[in-house]
Amino acid sequence: MVEAKAAYSLTKSHYRSLVKAGVKVYEYDPGFVHAKIFVSDDEKAVVGTINLDYRSLYHHFECATYLYKVSCIPEIEADYLSTL
Repeated sequence: MVEAKAAYSLTKSHYRSLVKAGVKVYEYDPGFVHAKIFVSDDEKAVVGTINLDYRSLYHHFECATYLYKVSCIPEIEADYLSTL
């Protein structure tokens, strides 16, 4: 259980600087979701497991799909907003 507490604390290590820069931070209380989604301008989206850090992008070979101007993007955004 100590490892879980340490990992949970690390997830919050940049909260202060992010919030100071204007980022809104939300926490998912029912559990843990590993999937990541990004939606931009109602026409671009990324769905996958990639974190935006060096390890995920260059060492762990995590996967994602880039979507551009496809019909499912509004549904992806709606799912995100529902979860939020």
